[in-house]
Amino acid sequence: MERNQACQAQKYRLQKINEIQTILTDEVVKRTILSKKYHKWVKIVGGVDDVLVGSTVVLEAIAVALLATAVSAPAIMPIKVVVIGIGSLATAGSQVKKKLFRKEGKHKKSQFSHKINIVLSVTVFRKR
Repeated sequence: MERNQACQAQKYRLQKINEIQTILTDEVVKRTILSKKYHKWVKIVGGVDDVLVGSTVVLEAIAVALLATAVSAPAIMPIKVVVIGIGSLATAGSQVKKKLFRKEGKHKKSQFSHKINIVLSVTVFRKR
């Protein structure tokens, strides 16, 4: 009788371990999908940020060239205002990129799945 209960308890534990493993495997899949989405947006925001920085450099070069040709300062002011606006957008874009990059790293498959494998292997070996 006691052996039968021990056998049933062991089956129950293994069933629960399998259920937990299924739940955790699903979580790994969700995190992998999220990581891919964040990576896509990191690349998009990075590209936009690069374009903004490049346009800032070009506009600054135009402003310097106009100053060198003795164009009056009031004619260059609109260019400077645009450069300041683009610089602000580039700064905001780099901050967004940092946050997305952190979130992407949080959902990386390798970190989470490694922890899951350790927990499950310890649990399985304890129950034997």
